[in-house]
Amino acid sequence: MAEGVQVLDISRGTAQGFFEVEWRPVNQELFGEPFLWVMQGEYHLGAMRGQGELVGAARYSIAEGVGYLRELLVKQGERSQGVGEQLLTRFEDDCRRRGCHKLFLDVAAVNGRAQVFYQRHGWEQEGLMRRHWRQVDFQTWVKWLQP
Repeated sequence: MAEGVQVLDISRGTAQGFFEVEWRPVNQELFGEPFLWVMQGEYHLGAMRGQGELVGAARYSIAEGVGYLRELLVKQGERSQGVGEQLLTRFEDDCRRRGCHKLFLDVAAVNGRAQVFYQRHGWEQEGLMRRHWRQVDFQTWVKWLQP
């Protein structure tokens, strides 16, 4: 244990200021340049029917040229009608437009329906996160984008 050091809750701004200074020399050593990892933001997509009924949604983030599909969900009763495909296509197009070279997501190992969906749309399983969210195994899936 480091003498005289306490671990405390700090603000997001304090942490960000620290990271902006301290990551630069680490990245210089590891990658040959003193850059900061850039999070472009979090984005949300909605699939609307008729007069604005939300029937599906997706949430994703982008950092350093990689798009992370955090969530994609279609309302029960609307599934297998192309809504998910529209959301996925829009996510891929948005990421391509924002300069991404790679996409990734995670899906519960027990969610075979989603795995078939992503595979059908050109995604590949890349890894396994054992006992991950809620102590359930999750698969990581990727898709490489062409410029």
